[in-house]
Amino acid sequence: MPEGESRYGYGVPPTPAGGTRPGVGAKDANPFSALFDFSFAKFATPGLIKIVYILSVVIAGGTWLLFVLAGFSADSVVDGTGAGIIALLFGWIPALFSIAVTRFLLEGIVAVIRIHDRVTEIAARDAGETQA
Repeated sequence: MPEGESRYGYGVPPTPAGGTRPGVGAKDANPFSALFDFSFAKFATPGLIKIVYILSVVIAGGTWLLFVLAGFSADSVVDGTGAGIIALLFGWIPALFSIAVTRFLLEGIVAVIRIHDRVTEIAARDAGETQA
C-alpha cells in the first residue's frame, strides 16, 4: 500500500523525517510543571503514571512481605510457621491481582489521553485542509 493511503480509504499523512507524527507520543519534559499549568494545555498524567505504577508495585510487594513476616511471627499455629508459610505460598495472589488492576486502570487513563491527542491531531489536520 503506498504511503499516504490506508486500507480504510482515509488519507494517512506520511511520517516526517523525525520518525513520529506531530502530537503523537509527544511527552512533556517535566510532568511536575504540568501540575501547575492552570490552562490545562499539558497533561500531567502521562509523566506521573510511571511513578504511580512503580509505587503500586512496591506497595503490593511490601504488603506481601509484611504479611509473610507477620505470619511467621504469629504465635497461633505451631509457633507461627503455619501462617507464615500460608502467607508465603498464597500471599502473592492478592498482590498480583492488585498490580494487575492498577495496571488496567492506568492503561485506560493513558488510552483516553492518547485518544485525545489523536482526535486533536485529526481536527487540526482537517482544519488545515478546509482552509486550503
